Amino acid sequence: MKGKQAEIICIFGKRGSGKSYLAKQMVKGLGRCVVVDPKREYRGGQVVSHPLELYRAIRGKQSFTAIYRPPYGVDVREHFPWLCKTALHVGNLWFVVDELPKCVDMRKSPREWDELVNEGRHALVRIVAMAQRPQRVSRDLTENANKLYVFRTNEPRTLKYYGDFMDASAIEKVRTLPDHTPFLWAD
Repeated sequence: MKGKQAEIICIFGKRGSGKSYLAKQMVKGLGRCVVVDPKREYRGGQVVSHPLELYRAIRGKQSFTAIYRPPYGVDVREHFPWLCKTALHVGNLWFVVDELPKCVDMRKSPREWDELVNEGRHALVRIVAMAQRPQRVSRDLTENANKLYVFRTNEPRTLKYYGDFMDASAIEKVRTLPDHTPFLWAD
């Protein structure tokens, strides 16, 4: 990575639109990747269920894919601040969060997540975050994002949200996308 520029990628779309599929394609071959997988959908890495296990699985390794899945009966929000802290401490990795609203309440996100979003570039942490609607994630995340992958929607509030930074022709593309086809908006 040149300078202190890090990537933040957001993927938005309704259930079944292809968000997780797109993220899984991105994850392949990244080299150093932590996936937060509350829905238990990801394969191809070492599965861990506690932040300490995650740290042990990735520290000192040149290449890894670690998949965090919360233990049954444990809310992922309990461990999420520690997962963020681990990513910042280890650094130089991709931090992939599927179904971000299950991990973070945007009205009161953990300080560690805010630090990862706003300062993670200093530790060379890149983020891929997925949610059904952009309104369910913090504005800090979308404002710092370099890329947004957006799947088709006709939901008025979501289109209005996109209209804050996309022009009318981009909004029309989002409204008329074929199934399972994302629109890429990049700054």
